[in-house]
Amino acid sequence: MLELAYLHKEELYEKFASASLNFSNMYFYANSYVSYEYKIEEDSWNKIQLVSISNHNILGYMNANIKRAPRYIDSLQIINFTKEPFVFARDLFQFFNLLFFDYNFYKINFSVVIGNSAEKIYDKIIKKYNGRIVGIFKDDVQTPDGTIHDQKFYEIFKKDIKNLSYHKEKDA
Repeated sequence: MLELAYLHKEELYEKFASASLNFSNMYFYANSYVSYEYKIEEDSWNKIQLVSISNHNILGYMNANIKRAPRYIDSLQIINFTKEPFVFARDLFQFFNLLFFDYNFYKINFSVVIGNSAEKIYDKIIKKYNGRIVGIFKDDVQTPDGTIHDQKFYEIFKKDIKNLSYHKEKDA
């Protein structure tokens, strides 16, 4: 289930600090350094920040950066704090549906550091929503362990979504 990150600020500060010590999360940071704090906004002007919750526990965090003119999502930051990939993946698909059908954005652009295990999930999202891989930038990102990685860029347009069943069920 998705909830506003703002309602879980204190717990998220602890989650992000703990996650920064785990090198399996180095792809989230995609920098040569790690920030121990992650700013939770007080409004949704620049970002939509949600958490994935199961049994009152935060499983992960999802952030969509908004490009107000012409009103699309220009990047995402997503992290799974747990080893519960199925619940988190379900919430991730719900996150995309919310962005397209509740918030009514017409496009989502995002990227992944190649080598990140989430790449497979993002490729499935692209297939489900009839999106596309825009390209790969070679040697584009340095992770906190000092290694250089390629970065893959994705794009999904709402108009290209073939299966609008979520939208039809919601309006019924």
